[in-house]
Amino acid sequence: MIKAFKDLTGEGIILNTSFNLAGEPLVETPSDALKSFALGGLDAIYIQGWLIKKR
Repeated sequence: MIKAFKDLTGEGIILNTSFNLAGEPLVETPSDALKSFALGGLDAIYIQGWLIKKR
């Protein structure tokens, strides 16, 4: 499935649509994603062609 998605879109990553922190609404925008990334336990996030890692 991921290969077919990459063939169609050029992106080889699929994110589960239930991306959110406990008690917070679902992530719907890049800004929401960055907020969840900053406050959550993720080490890295790939968003709109950019890989962003925590130090």
